[in-house]
Amino acid sequence: MNQNNKMEKIPGLAHFTIQQALDAIFWVDSNSGIHKANEAACRLTGFPMEELLNRKIYEINPALDKHSWSKEWKMLKKIKDIQKKLSYVEKTVPWFLLS
Repeated sequence: MNQNNKMEKIPGLAHFTIQQALDAIFWVDSNSGIHKANEAACRLTGFPMEELLNRKIYEINPALDKHSWSKEWKMLKKIKDIQKKLSYVEKTVPWFLLS
């Protein structure tokens, strides 16, 4: 297999890997909108994908709010690595800690 063929397969492999991850993964924009999430995020929060994608990250993470998101976003853009405990709202439970 040549290098071009390998490179063409990376996006599909990356998508598959992210979807199969046991950790919740969210793609969030600067306005706190959730654009994509993996299946673990749905399982963890109890929200179906369509409902999750219509929420803001601060609606499922009680540690965040609409006003603090801008500051959080700037920090995330600066450090580019998130490894911390996050709390999430579960659809059927008020909230729980993800460790």
